[in-house]
Amino acid sequence: MQMKKLNLIIFILLPMLSLGQTEKETAKKVSAEFDKYYNFNEYQKIFDLFSPEMKSALPIEQTTDFLKGLKNQAGKIQKREFIKYEQTYASYKTTFERAVFAVNISLDNNAKINGLFVKPFKEDNLPKLEKNKTKLILPFNANGLYFGAETL
Repeated sequence: MQMKKLNLIIFILLPMLSLGQTEKETAKKVSAEFDKYYNFNEYQKIFDLFSPEMKSALPIEQTTDFLKGLKNQAGKIQKREFIKYEQTYASYKTTFERAVFAVNISLDNNAKINGLFVKPFKEDNLPKLEKNKTKLILPFNANGLYFGAETL
């Protein structure tokens, strides 16, 4: 009986413990390098962080154009905060000079970037809105007459 209680407690607590995801050291290192190279316009060095597959999917010219466009739109990175892992991506709330984006970086087994995705940041902890429960009031009564309409 004692063992069943212990198993039940572990079963209940285990999901709670796994909710607090921690950033892996390799992801922390690569994302810090990305930030530094981005802020100093060293786009070739960011390209050098890419895996061979990423380099062929996003050649240096396209990488440079993308990063220059991001910098023109959002400015330099001011702050980066690890949020969570989504599938294979480490997701960061990244505060730029003029915007806040989610910068998602995926790494292969060699700590090379094999995925980079930037999208507007959206908080996960927004309150859930409930449906409006007010009854619908129609502008006519059961006989089909409109309120305020004169009856003849």
